[in-house]
Amino acid sequence: MLKKYKPSQQLYTNVEYYAAAIMKTLEIDSSLFTAIFSSSRIVGWSAHVMEQANNNTIYRPRAKYVGL
Repeated sequence: MLKKYKPSQQLYTNVEYYAAAIMKTLEIDSSLFTAIFSSSRIVGWSAHVMEQANNNTIYRPRAKYVGL
């Protein structure tokens, strides 16, 4: 389905892709999608700021780059 919109690019799905499908199924007005995505991101960002403020440390997920 993504290939239909941008046939010259390799596109990959993310969480918002599946969330949008669920919101569409729930018949949420598509004009609200961006606000819903943004509010969920703001909650995560706020949690990171609060953790950093409490411990004076920036938290980063542990990951090992394996290349492509």
